[in-house]
Amino acid sequence: MRKILMAVFLSLGLSGALFADDFSDMTNQLSQVMGTAVSPISIEMAKHMGFYTGSGNITPVNTAGWFSLKLGAGIGLNLSSPFLNYWNTKTNPFTNTSTNPMSSLFNDAGTAIAMVPFPYDLVYAKLGIPVLPMDIGFRFGIIPPWTFSDPSGSSVSFFGLHLGAEGRYVLWEILGGLLKVDARLSMDYNNGYVKGSYTKIDTAYVNSVVVGTNTLTIGVDYEWGGLSVGTKLMGGLNIPFIGGIYGGLGLNVNFGAVTTTLTGTGRFSPVIGSEQSFSLSGPASQGYNFLDLRLIGGFQLLFINAAVEYGLLNGDLAVTIVPISLAF
Repeated sequence: MRKILMAVFLSLGLSGALFADDFSDMTNQLSQVMGTAVSPISIEMAKHMGFYTGSGNITPVNTAGWFSLKLGAGIGLNLSSPFLNYWNTKTNPFTNTSTNPMSSLFNDAGTAIAMVPFPYDLVYAKLGIPVLPMDIGFRFGIIPPWTFSDPSGSSVSFFGLHLGAEGRYVLWEILGGLLKVDARLSMDYNNGYVKGSYTKIDTAYVNSVVVGTNTLTIGVDYEWGGLSVGTKLMGGLNIPFIGGIYGGLGLNVNFGAVTTTLTGTGRFSPVIGSEQSFSLSGPASQGYNFLDLRLIGGFQLLFINAAVEYGLLNGDLAVTIVPISLAF
């Protein structure tokens, strides 16, 4: 597959010097084809990224006013339904039956990317409000920009940023908070990218004579960004100085999109004469699934908190572990 793409891009680059107008039309058409080819990746990932954006904002039902303070730091993973289905059934997830090899390739690529667990981290603080039985909180998480590259110029890079806010209001409690029910309204913003590129450098010959150097770079850029507004109804049992259990139901409305772009750049550096180059880019965008309904359960043991969220509409699962969870 890689060799085929390289040959196509190289042929286009070399023909551009002789047929500029035709080359421009051809590259525009090829860019559209490239965007169509990677659209299955965006279509598949849009099913999961809204759920991912709204995940992780889960804490025990210890809501209280009067200047109470809760602090925590943790990590989590979003596991998609293709990933879970594979481990449940042990069947091959790459079963595209298209007779078009290119279509099958990128349909499978969408499934492959979806099967990669997407991580997140978080620190949060929640401050109680005087007079009212409620608190407000903020959340921050980041996966710092990181790039791995080799001497040829091939590379893989990723980045993720998460910002969130939440208000919690106590609806009902008995026995000094031993049993408690609260309602929550949250807003989470998340964006990031995963990018990869492959660079190939070859010496060009004509009748065993070196005439120049061909450089080709093929890349796939996957980017996402959006907002998830959620409401939750949560109930919990709180045992002083020990912990407790909690659970509930959440509904999220998602606004955002994923964009997958296939790129190709080529350069011919002749021994004699001017350099020739070309650049192609084919993007494909898809909006997030608008709604997510999640079933939530978790426990608190001393200062350790853990929770799971299951997407009733898309089949995803988010697992959050907060090894440092303090309440005052």
